[in-house]
Amino acid sequence: MRKALTISTAFLVTGFILIIILLSLHRLGRIDLASLRGRPLSLLPLVQEETPSNSGSEGETHDTLKIEEAEISLVDEGNRLSWELIIEEMTEDEDKRFYLLSCIHGKYYPLNGEAFHIQANEGRMTKDFSQLELFGEVTISRSDLTLTALEASWSTEAAKITFKNKVRMQREGVWVEAEVMHSDLDLERIEIEGNSKWSFIDETD
Repeated sequence: MRKALTISTAFLVTGFILIIILLSLHRLGRIDLASLRGRPLSLLPLVQEETPSNSGSEGETHDTLKIEEAEISLVDEGNRLSWELIIEEMTEDEDKRFYLLSCIHGKYYPLNGEAFHIQANEGRMTKDFSQLELFGEVTISRSDLTLTALEASWSTEAAKITFKNKVRMQREGVWVEAEVMHSDLDLERIEIEGNSKWSFIDETD
């Protein structure tokens, strides 16, 4: 009888110790007591899943293309050479849709006749080379024509060149001032939008 009581007491003490151990582990977050129901105790270490940090993306920088002393050629839809330009600096814009140009000079080739000299302070060009815009002191000249403006635009699809803002053209005794002027690709025929001022100079004197 005394032996049986001793064994029962030992089982109770052992069980009480196991309960204390399990409760201690549960408080430490090492074992989920609910998960022990109906399955053996797993001794595999627990792994804490880490949440990816977004701190690195906030200061993320994107590399942009930058070329110095670039030489580019632009052609029309028929693959005919239209522009040959030398650019001091060419960089991508933030949206990576355009090339930003600075200190531009070169030549424009009309459909007929001699090439024109071209010069501009700044410009912008689509990345497929199909559209060109020039800004600031734009000058296009040849022995028989001088045209200046603050803006000029050309595209492969359009059969014209558009000049805007303080447009001035001098050709064969004619001086024209306008805000917007459209010219054919040979710069032979012009179309004026808005107000304009015409002067005729007698070159026979």
